[in-house]
Amino acid sequence: MNKYITTKQASEMTGYSKRTIERKIAEGIIPTRSMGLNGMTRIWVMDLHSLMVYTKPFLNINEQQRERVRLIASE
Repeated sequence: MNKYITTKQASEMTGYSKRTIERKIAEGIIPTRSMGLNGMTRIWVMDLHSLMVYTKPFLNINEQQRERVRLIASE
């Protein structure tokens, strides 16, 4: 699942305010990617779920944890 979402969608998914999501992006807690010609900031859903469960980005957790995050994200 390679789904990327906006900060507004991340805010709705997590229950955090949009400002909190933007602050966590600025602090480097939430990794982002810039896509398209206008460089819109996008967040990988796997990173978001991983941060909520393990407080680490998806690529920094072990395989067992990744399987759990994949299961949660697919629900």
